[in-house]
Order: sequence, then structure tokens, then C-alpha cells
Amino acid sequence: MGGQSGDTDKAAAGGLLVGGSALTVLVIGLLMGLAPLVLVPAVAASAAAGGFVAFMASAGQRRDMRRWQEATVAVSAWTTRNAGQSATNPAAFTGEWTLPASPRFAGAILAVGRSAGYEVGVSCYTQPDGEGVGRHTTIFVRLRHEHLPVRARWRFRRRFAEPVARRLAELAICVELVEVEDRELRIFYSGWPEALDLEACVDGAVEVARALDKRDSE
Repeated sequence: MGGQSGDTDKAAAGGLLVGGSALTVLVIGLLMGLAPLVLVPAVAASAAAGGFVAFMASAGQRRDMRRWQEATVAVSAWTTRNAGQSATNPAAFTGEWTLPASPRFAGAILAVGRSAGYEVGVSCYTQPDGEGVGRHTTIFVRLRHEHLPVRARWRFRRRFAEPVARRLAELAICVELVEVEDRELRIFYSGWPEALDLEACVDGAVEVARALDKRDSE
């Protein structure tokens, strides 16, 4: 029922756009005293332009919904394999998880699970990116020890000491930013699952966390 209602609303909005565009041109043309030979083609062109804009907006909404559904399926599959939980609100997670309490843990699709003994979080979110809206994924790992804060773009990973820098170099090139703060590692990726290999992203983040904790314990 919700999907049918949404489609009806979109169709109504598209109809209003087409009709409104044509009506506006018609009224202006009449006020200006344009001849019918000029006015009729202008109204038709305005209606066609409004219809094209409405069609493009509807296609964009369908594309966004498809990407959201694909990412949701990928994240849900990951939580199933890793004894996890997924939600769209951090408050929905049970008390066994610590990462949902992080102020950075927010987005359209959220999940937590366990990998190689680490608590891992996944956040898929959108934000303005250039002229459009970019899709990003952050992998969170709960570290075993507290660390001094470090923040660096992936290309400046040498700000991290070895062997952490070497582990960062092995990550995918779509890494945008790496942050360490207290007992939390955050690795920011460009893109959403399925475009990203979520399992590989999590495995890489866990290896970085392992290197951080090993270096701290030595």
C-alpha cells in the first residue's frame, strides 16, 4: 500500500508540474496578446519540457531506491554471516553493542557485527558531493586499547607508524579518510554496497585494527 501511495503522489506531482508549466505560459501569452500561431506551440513546448523534468525526477528517485535496496540486502547479508544486527536508527540496537553510541554512527543504513573477535560497525550515508549527492560507507572497529587521535587522508597514510601504514596501503583505493580516536577506528569509503565489496572492506579494517592494537601492546 505504501508503494502504491508513493507512486500516486509522484504521478500527481508530475501532472501538476506539466499542467502548471503549460498554464503559466498560456496566461503570460494571453496577457501579452500573443497570436494563437505563436501561443499554441509555446504552450505545447512548455508542457513537453515539464513532462521531461518530471520523468527525469521520477527516474532519479527509482534509481536511488534501487541503490538503497541493493545496499540494504548486502548489509543484511553481512550481519547474518557475522551474528550482527542492522537498523536505520542507532537507538534500535541492543545493549550488547558499543559502537551505536558513537556520535559518528549515523546514516541511512546501519549495522553491527563481530569479525575476528572485533566489534565492527557499518554506516551507509549520503552527503553533498560536488554538484550532486555522494554515497559513502564508514567501517567502524572497536579497538582493544586506547590510542592517540590520528586523522589522515588515505594518500597521507604515512602519518601512521608501521605496521599500520602498511595495512592501510593494502586497502582499496576508494578509501577517503582514516581516523583513530580513543578506542575507535573509522575508515571512510566512497560508495555503497553493492558497489563496494563490504566483506573485503571489513576484513581490511579489522587488519588495520589488529596492527594498531599489536603496536600498542608491544
